[in-house]
This record gives sequence, C-alpha cells and structure tokens, in this order.
Amino acid sequence: MREEIAPLEKTIGHVFRRKNLLETALTHPSHSVESSYERLEFLGDIILDAVVGIHLFKEHPTKPESYLTNLKSAYVNRKFLHAVGERLRLNRYLNHRSQQTPRLDDCVEALIGAIYLDGGWKTAGEFINKYLLTRKIGPLIDVKSLLFNVARKEHNTTVSYRVVRQTGPAHQRIFEVKVVLNNKRRVGRGTATSIKEAEFNAAKDLLEKLQLKKASKNDNGRKNAVPRRQVSLQQSRQVRPGKRRVKKERNSKSGSQKRECGKNKRLHRKGR
Repeated sequence: MREEIAPLEKTIGHVFRRKNLLETALTHPSHSVESSYERLEFLGDIILDAVVGIHLFKEHPTKPESYLTNLKSAYVNRKFLHAVGERLRLNRYLNHRSQQTPRLDDCVEALIGAIYLDGGWKTAGEFINKYLLTRKIGPLIDVKSLLFNVARKEHNTTVSYRVVRQTGPAHQRIFEVKVVLNNKRRVGRGTATSIKEAEFNAAKDLLEKLQLKKASKNDNGRKNAVPRRQVSLQQSRQVRPGKRRVKKERNSKSGSQKRECGKNKRLHRKGR
C-alpha cells in the first residue's frame, strides 16, 4: 500500500499546487500506461541535463569540454539517479504493479519534470542542487561521447542510433538499438530496458569492434614488416655481387692491356 505523499513533499522541499503532477510522477507504466510518468521523465531528463551542464560549466572554468562531458555523465548516470531515488524513498510512494521493485532513476527524472512544471526553473534547480550536485563525484567515461570522438577523428564521419526492435509488455519494454558509423559498414548493437541504456550498450559494442579491427591491422603490419637488420643484409647481398663483377671486369681489362703492351714490344724489337 502506497504511503501518503505529504512527507515526500516535505523531503523535496516543495508543496505541489497541482497534486496531479506529483501523482503522475509517481505512477509507473505497470500501473497505468496512459497516465504513467513517461512523459514527465522525458521532460525531467532535459531539465536535469541543462541544470547540471550549466552548473558544471560555471563551477569548472578551466576544465576542457571532455572533462565536463564525463562529469555530467556521472551525475545523470542511471545508478547515481537510482541512489538518489533510494535516499528519497520513492519506492514507498510509487504506484506500480510490477513483481519486482521498479527502477527509481526514471522516477527521479519524472519528479524533476513535475517540479519544473509546478514550481518553475528555480525550484527544479534547487532540488537538483540539493540532492545531486552537492554530492562530489568523479567524471564517468561517456562511451557515446568516446565513440563520437573516435568516429570523427579516426574515421572522419559521425554516428547514428536507431531503435530496431521493441519486445515485452508496455511497462517492461526491452529495446534493441543499432548504432552505425555513417558511410561505414561497422555496426554495434545493444539491448536494455531503456533506450538510453541500449544506446550505451550499442556504443560500447561498436567501440570494442573498432578496437579489435585496429589491433588486427597493427598485428598484420608487424607480421608483414621486414626487420631493419634483415633489410640491410639483403641490400648488402644485392650490392656485393655487383662490386665483384666490377672488380673482375677491371682485372680482365688490365690483363688484356698487359697482353697488348707485350705484343707491341715484340713487334718493336723485330722492327729494329
């Protein structure tokens, strides 16, 4: 049985004027597909990205783009958001009919969306700052950003993601995502219970394939390469016969010259 939501409002630090927004943010798709938190989750994801990104840009004025991207990825990571949901005890307030406890990261994003619609940008920012940004964490390597950089720098192209298949009931969807290097044949695939995570797995799969291909090329290059010492020996062997032939020709020329000189001397004597 779900608890009353008043204690949650106190924890959040915002009393909703439109209670239906909070009710929707706490409704899992297994309970009601039509009035679930999925649309609020979409909005909350955008608000969260923007607030965290602006905060990190101001907080770290000397850090490069790659550092800021990886640090933002750590704050919007599903495990980190799930931990936030556990601290808020959202599972006590969540409407669901799933046999297992639903993931709380989606619910946190939906809650952020609801706070934004009811209280505005400032209120949503205060919530994000209180429950996320006050936690000091390190950068997380963003596989999707890493793949983007590899595609751009090493293959002079970009990447594109596409959901190729969805299976399972509405509240327990399994998504299969395909990622490709544009104008290339390499493809990565990933599956998960959310499109975000499926894209992450697909990017990871494609990165591993590209790294294997690169390693294979390097190995083939080393196998086909002739050692420097061996090259120098081959070159010396090719040169030496030529030198000997030149020497022989010189010797043969000097012998014929000697014979010619001897013949001229004998003719000279006969003439005398």
